[in-house]
Amino acid sequence: MEKFVEVHVLLITLAPVAMSQIEKAKLTANFEMQIVDGELQLNFTDRSRSGNGRKSKTSHGKLEITITPQESSKGLKQLIEGYENALKSQIPS
Repeated sequence: MEKFVEVHVLLITLAPVAMSQIEKAKLTANFEMQIVDGELQLNFTDRSRSGNGRKSKTSHGKLEITITPQESSKGLKQLIEGYENALKSQIPS
């Protein structure tokens, strides 16, 4: 005969903690920027400037963002261990 045991599980324990990680991601974008009506406007484009000799109020820049993984904090690891222990203590051996 099967025996069923009621177990109380916190919702946070249902979310996967070990997820795939990106080792390194690098985003590079060239842009033009100018102030129009007091607001900064960015134009992410790869168009060349026209060589018509007119002076432009547009500045050019380059944005580079690098994303790298970060280890889980010690506090998060302890919190997960605490939830695991609480769950295990509800299940009879």
